Parts: sequence; structure tokens; C-alpha cells
Amino acid sequence: MISAASVKELRERTGAGMMDCKRALETCDGDMEKAIDFLREKGLATAAKKAGRVAKQGIIFGKVEASKGALLELNCETDFVAKNEEFQNLGSDLVALALKESCSRADLLLQMPYGDGSVQDALTQKIATLGENMALRRAVVFDAGDTGLLDLYIHGGGRIAVMVQLEIGDAALKSHPRLLELVHDLALQIVAGKAIYIAQSDIDAESLEKERQIYSVQAANEGRPEHVIPRMVEGRLRKYFEEVCLLDQFYIKDTDIKIAKLIENLVKETGTSITIKRFVRYEIGEGIEDAVDE
Repeated sequence: MISAASVKELRERTGAGMMDCKRALETCDGDMEKAIDFLREKGLATAAKKAGRVAKQGIIFGKVEASKGALLELNCETDFVAKNEEFQNLGSDLVALALKESCSRADLLLQMPYGDGSVQDALTQKIATLGENMALRRAVVFDAGDTGLLDLYIHGGGRIAVMVQLEIGDAALKSHPRLLELVHDLALQIVAGKAIYIAQSDIDAESLEKERQIYSVQAANEGRPEHVIPRMVEGRLRKYFEEVCLLDQFYIKDTDIKIAKLIENLVKETGTSITIKRFVRYEIGEGIEDAVDE
């Protein structure tokens, strides 16, 4: 009988998956050192050494079924592995699993059953067989329900992806062509415009005050008269809102109007309320810093 403690020790020493460690110990009659050699021979004990390397490449996978959609970022070290069929199959399976289980947390998804073990076990095995560190970085699931419209857009072969959800007042209009066009155009807008917030009211007071202070100091450093600085700050804040707030951005298909006005016009045209409920924008590797050797 192989104890859980032995399996845990072998995993810690080799970095191999739990199921692989259990099988190795069973094959080697519980001998720890032989099990280590067994895993090394199978190429499974190399994963631990690769785990310290930075995985900044990869693909963002997406899947939509009915009113639900999911995005998932799976990272690797090089674009070469990102194009590998095994890597892509794993990513497709995992985003489908996230959608099925409505799981928006990568750490919980890693613990879920997959194949003969867990998602973490499968990922560890892929690290060993494909020869690069990999990481399941993040995942998100939206459920638009009966009165929601969902669009998922993946750009650049999985380099950037956006999922956006609208809420409308009349569920009977969910298939209205103008509303379907709107939610898709908003996804394109977020890819291009890199919005962070939906509206100005979504910006927390501390961040907003920080922007005000920065613009005030900038104006003072430019030698502007003190009485014009507040007006300059407000002007620069308007530009800031146009950069970070979706509703304040100019529509990419008609730069004479802003997104807020576009929605206002469609409310009049369709006769239903339209609200941007939420969106998420993933860009592969964003915020991942290079590893620094000690």
C-alpha cells in the first residue's frame, strides 16, 4: 500500500504529477530512489527544473455555449510550443471544463479532475513532454442569463481576447440584429481601445485623486498660471476618461460619436434599455515579469 505521504514526498522531490508519482511508487514497490529514477527515465521529473522559467507566451482560449462564455489564458515559454497541437488541445479542454463547471479561478480549476488525475497533473506532464514551463494563469466565466447578450472575440490567434456582456430590458429582443451588432462592436472596441472601466463612476476615488494630483503638478511644472491650472486639470481628466472608460471612448466605426451616445441612439431605435454589465480583456503575458537570476 503506497501512503499519501510517500506520494507527496516524491512529488516535492521531482515536481511530477500526483498520479505519476503514485504509479512510479507502485511500479517500484515503494522504493523512493527507484521511483525518482523511474520518473526521470520517463521524462516526468524534469518538470520541477523547468518550473522556475518564465512562461510569457501562450494562447487565450475561449468558448461560448448558449448564454455562457469562458476565457482562459494558458502560458508557455515560446511561440513554438504555443503552436503545438498537444498544447492547443489541452487549452481547448480546459476552457471547456471551466465553462462546464462555471469556474473563474485558475487555482480551483487546477484541482479539478482531468483524465487520470487532476488538471495540475496534466499540466505537469505536458511540461515534461513538451520541454517548457507552462502555467494556467487565469480564467473567467460569464453567464448572461435570459436578458443578457454575450460576445467573445479572440484576436491575433489568441494573443488578445475580450468577453463583454450587455443587459437589455426586453428578453424578446435578444436576437435583434442591431443589438447583436452592438455587443460584437463593443468587443472590437475593447480590443482596440484597451478600456479599463465601463464608466467614470467605476474609477475609485483614490485613483482619480492621484490622476488629478499628477495633472496639477504637470501644469505647475510647465509654468502655467495658478488660476488656469484647475481648468487644465479638468481638460486632461477628460482625455484620461476617453482612454480608460468605455462609455467615454469614441466609437471605432464612427469617431464622431462616443460609445455612450451610440448606446443612447440604439435605446431609442429598439425601445429597450441597454446596459454594459461587465467585460474582461486578456492580453497574453501582460503583467508577467521576466525572471531574475539570484
